[in-house]
Amino acid sequence: MAKPRGPHKNEASRKAFLEQLGGRVADLRQERRLSQRDLAISAGISHDAVSAFELGKRVPTVGTLFDLARALGVDVSALVTFDESHAHDLTPIEALLKGQPSYVREGAANCVSAVVRVAEQSRA
Repeated sequence: MAKPRGPHKNEASRKAFLEQLGGRVADLRQERRLSQRDLAISAGISHDAVSAFELGKRVPTVGTLFDLARALGVDVSALVTFDESHAHDLTPIEALLKGQPSYVREGAANCVSAVVRVAEQSRA
């Protein structure tokens, strides 16, 4: 028999996480001078979803986190890690790749992600 659903055991930390995540998405979006609608289109999600994520009122799926990160030009760790030393700004690389075919942009993103992983492992 299923357990009754009551208040989440860690509801306060869950709420704080969602608010931090939403704030990070909003900050990155605004730094890039994107509207919520622009981000929604780039990430392939609805405008209402972007708004709800930024307000901390909705939990994005893992796939949506990756879509948002891609649309913002950052590694997904930049969305879910709140220590500024882990945020990776890919704006300069994104500018170089603007207008390139999608397979070139995706390959570059994979390479940058691999370099970031190696750098983070070497710091550990």
